Amino acid sequence: QLGGTCTAQLAPARAIPALYRLTGRPLPTAASLFMPEVTRPLRDLLHHQAGERLGEAARREWAAEVGGVVCRHFLQLATSMLDGVRKDEEARRRYARKADAASSTTDADKVCVQLFLDVEALGAQLREVGVDAPRLADYCALRDAVRPDLTLMESIGGAA
Repeated sequence: QLGGTCTAQLAPARAIPALYRLTGRPLPTAASLFMPEVTRPLRDLLHHQAGERLGEAARREWAAEVGGVVCRHFLQLATSMLDGVRKDEEARRRYARKADAASSTTDADKVCVQLFLDVEALGAQLREVGVDAPRLADYCALRDAVRPDLTLMESIGGAA
């Protein structure tokens, strides 16, 4: 139930492709504004309601379980979005008269970078509740799925 409450906070992520589709916006440089809300139900529970009743190990285990649920949901959402954006882009490319778009940053690149920044923010939030996100298989799968290519990583100053 707590995992469902947290994953519901990812609903605004569905709008990310529309933010970059044919808008000419630059590459994103920060996580989406909704990201701090994703783990808020978990943080509230651990810090306010159950904090005194649960031992540290139980809190970490609970947080890791909820983190896994959130990461699996986000992975499904992100891969679906990226697949859709890439298919749209490929269709536009086929019908475009000019082939000069190959050297520019694509809408899919921008969506990928935004998702990567959001996943990094999720990792930081999980660390705040005692979860070593890079040790969660679900987090690693999510991060790998949205990791931009090396040139984009360099342009946003991200670590591979």
